[in-house]
Amino acid sequence: MEHEIDWQRAHEFMQQLSDGWYSSHVTVLRSLAYFENLTSFFLPQKGILSDGREGYIFTFPMQDAAFPFVALDDIAWFATHLFANPQDWGGRTLSIASESITIANLAATFERVTGIPTEYQAISDRTFHSFGIPNGHDVLNQMRFHREYGPYRDYEALRQMHPGLRSFEMWLRESNWRGEAREVQKGSTTGN
Repeated sequence: MEHEIDWQRAHEFMQQLSDGWYSSHVTVLRSLAYFENLTSFFLPQKGILSDGREGYIFTFPMQDAAFPFVALDDIAWFATHLFANPQDWGGRTLSIASESITIANLAATFERVTGIPTEYQAISDRTFHSFGIPNGHDVLNQMRFHREYGPYRDYEALRQMHPGLRSFEMWLRESNWRGEAREVQKGSTTGN
């Protein structure tokens, strides 16, 4: 969809339109994976940690690379802001994120906030693919992209625009999530 909007903006530019619909009125809000996906799609598994404690294990094929997340409440804030300020955002694209964090730091933060023993165990792309997750190849390609290139986000500018921008720790405290499964998207796991 964004590609089509960009093509239309370019077309209007080439026609030298001063008030083209796409180049003056259409706004793109570019998002990322949600923190809330941790409660369903990226749910940590109970198990024995490398130090022998029982707890939660996060497994992602991210190795030491940071993974960018956005909180659903931050998406709502930015969407509301864009609708409230069409004169500033018409014809523009806003790339948002809440925080980019390594999964090892995410696991450490989870343990510190919840008190539940937690660790990150990096897995290979092949191992992730072997899980047989529906559309898992798309998720794996996204992780490979983030691992190798990472999407650029101007966190300083985003925080200036939205001072309440959530970190993983803030989201964790607000949501009171303690590793249990939660439904994020109706029908995402239930088929309803």
